[in-house]
Amino acid sequence: MIGTDYTSELITKMMHLSVRRQELLANNLANLNTPGYTRRDLDFSGALGDAVRKDDIDALRQLSPKVSEDKSRQARLDGNNVDAASEMNEMTQNGTLHALLAKAYSTRQRILKSAIH
Repeated sequence: MIGTDYTSELITKMMHLSVRRQELLANNLANLNTPGYTRRDLDFSGALGDAVRKDDIDALRQLSPKVSEDKSRQARLDGNNVDAASEMNEMTQNGTLHALLAKAYSTRQRILKSAIH
């Protein structure tokens, strides 16, 4: 990594969060037929927004989102509230976000390297 500027740290943190979220979404799909299973997701948007608004790189580095149960979705008769189509849609969106962040990070590093030369 060329620099540890705030923007690079933000992109890196968001990439780590998207990887963690993808793991949770995959776990939800793996438990599609587990009776009583409640889907899980990351609750990080508020904390991430606060760190960005404060422009606080230390708060950003220490940001550790908590996994929360999503009880907003209707459960089936077996008590499971995972919907395969919804999870796949979330995984696609999250994967797209990760790819965009990777491109942004690569572009940022290329700009910094160019500025150094």
